[in-house]
Amino acid sequence: MGDVENSANDFGYITIRNYFETSHDKGPQDGAGANLKNKAEMAVIKQQVRIYRIILIYSSVITLLKMQEHRNLR
Repeated sequence: MGDVENSANDFGYITIRNYFETSHDKGPQDGAGANLKNKAEMAVIKQQVRIYRIILIYSSVITLLKMQEHRNLR
């Protein structure tokens, strides 16, 4: 579906395409989330962990953040 000019005739409704650059309207929290997802994915790929539920990722992140905070306070 490269050309949407005839979408009303082809599909019965008007199609609108929006193009955005890769990092458009993203903030620091998006980068942090992407980093977290990447770390979790790599740990699964390396068979370091099995993630059955999202709460396991959450609890692991909280633990790591507390450890990091403790190291920074020294």
